[in-house]
Amino acid sequence: DLNLNVPTAPELGLFLDECLYTSYNQKWRDTHEELSLAGYAEQAEVFKMKHIHAHIASTEHKEGVVALWLHSLNHRNYPDFRIEHGNGGINTEDGKQCKTDPQ
Repeated sequence: DLNLNVPTAPELGLFLDECLYTSYNQKWRDTHEELSLAGYAEQAEVFKMKHIHAHIASTEHKEGVVALWLHSLNHRNYPDFRIEHGNGGINTEDGKQCKTDPQ
């Protein structure tokens, strides 16, 4: 068994960017028209920029949720993600290498 502490990203900015209907189209190709949003790509891009990306940017500017999360990604909170080198050393917070764990 392996226990690994994996950081969970905040939900801000997570959205379904593209719908793919490959399996559906393959399964129903003999009886249904092909589903595709390709004809709406330009409209979807305009909508994303105007509404979704603008909302993400303004919310992050006000609340700083993603910046706070990024700041929390360090070897103290997530020691499993230390950068280890072949010589047995690891990187410290200031980017210097040391031979043993700095904790």
